[in-house]
Amino acid sequence: MKIRTQVFSTVLVMFVLLITIGLSLFYRINVIKHDVTMLNTKLNKTLSVAIELDLTFHKYKESWKNILLRGHTEGRYQTFLNNFYKNERKLYAELDELKNLLDYDSALFTPIDKLRDDIKLNSKSYRKALKIYFESDRSVQELADMFTDSEHALSVALSDIRQAVTMLSNDKLNKLEIDLGSKLMFNFIFSALLTILCIALLLYILNIRIIRPIEYAISVVNRLKNKEEHVRMKAYGNNEFSIYSASFNSMLDSIELQKKQLEKSSRQLMEAEKLAALGELVAGVAHELNTPLGIGLTASTHVNDSTKILKKSADEGKLTKRQLDQYITNVLEGTKVIEGNIYKANEIITTFKQVAVDQSSENRRIFDIKKCIEENVFNMNLKHKAIDHEINVTSESYNLDSFPGPLGQVIVNLINNSFIHGFSDGRFGMIDIVIKAIDANYIEITYQDNGKGMTPAVLSKMFDPFFTTAEDNKGTGLGMPIVLNIIKKVLQGNIQIESSLGNGFKAIITIPKQVTE
Repeated sequence: MKIRTQVFSTVLVMFVLLITIGLSLFYRINVIKHDVTMLNTKLNKTLSVAIELDLTFHKYKESWKNILLRGHTEGRYQTFLNNFYKNERKLYAELDELKNLLDYDSALFTPIDKLRDDIKLNSKSYRKALKIYFESDRSVQELADMFTDSEHALSVALSDIRQAVTMLSNDKLNKLEIDLGSKLMFNFIFSALLTILCIALLLYILNIRIIRPIEYAISVVNRLKNKEEHVRMKAYGNNEFSIYSASFNSMLDSIELQKKQLEKSSRQLMEAEKLAALGELVAGVAHELNTPLGIGLTASTHVNDSTKILKKSADEGKLTKRQLDQYITNVLEGTKVIEGNIYKANEIITTFKQVAVDQSSENRRIFDIKKCIEENVFNMNLKHKAIDHEINVTSESYNLDSFPGPLGQVIVNLINNSFIHGFSDGRFGMIDIVIKAIDANYIEITYQDNGKGMTPAVLSKMFDPFFTTAEDNKGTGLGMPIVLNIIKKVLQGNIQIESSLGNGFKAIITIPKQVTE
């Protein structure tokens, strides 16, 4: 399943579930509120009936007394009698209603039933008293006093019932409020926990399906940045990340293949660069040898011609002392010229042999860095004799256990770079090469020219293969990449470049006096 589909489905399910939880909580709260309202109404109704019962009992007594005291005197006997029966029936109805309202607690059923029976007995006694009143001459007050105790007992019973109902209703209301609070709290906590659980589940899915793969991809990229080799991404499941992992791994495979091909091409180009430099060196040396050898040949020819003239004069018997002295002078001058030019040619050939051997091989040996660099500068002067630039080498003699050939190639490439790029605007070029020991183990070579310098954009791409600013295809774009490769991988050193437009070029090279195996 695709990640966006899974996440969308999960979010949709969570959304529906949360809405369901919210609606359920809203419904349960409304149900609880409705139940509370109904019960509260019922309790209030119960209290109202209990209070009304007391009032009805009072009317019940008053209607009986009205029959005795005012029935005949006011001519309203039947009216008061009807009121009496009406109040009696109302008492029974209110007692039944109170009993029905108290269906949640049957503890008061017994006192209510007893009160009902007592009221019935009292009503019968009232009717007997009325009969006595009409059949005898007993006074009304005497008859009324007969019911003082029973009426008081009924009033006390009604008061007890009313108080019991009030206490029961209040207690029920208190319990109802507590129960309502606990139910609301339970539903709220339950809904909150369920919501938290849903969010946690969603976060867990997002973490497993999105965050972890992204963190894993970042870790793979960091491992690649740290130049760890053969790093590949693992594919989990069948989703976008698995497709990304496969594409990423395919890209890495392609990059590694291209890297191997580039390294192979770079080695081939470096060898070609070496051979080209050696060829140019041979051509320069051959050109330089023409001068001393030509002068030597001319001098030897002059001596040979003088010898032939001397021999001819001797054979003819015409040899004079003056001719002999002139011949000796010519021979001495000629041999001196021949000797000097042969020595110069020998010096050129000796230097060429050492530089040629160093440039065509990468043999490690102990050498004098000053002599090594001076020899390469000498050959560069031979190669570029027609170019009027000045190269100065300032150094003490330091013996290095390293690779003189690659070091010489670094110097040659830097000089070529200055000639092709730094002095391309026709200015007079000055190159200073300063060599010094920075401690017991390292040598610092400072190469600086007064060329036109580089812009920040060019400086940032200087070590990129095949990048060149030379016109007319004079540069291959491999000189500085080869310099960087030799310094770091062969000479085990570092190079730092400083340059800005109009302020020349400066390279600070730090190499160990002795390379490690």
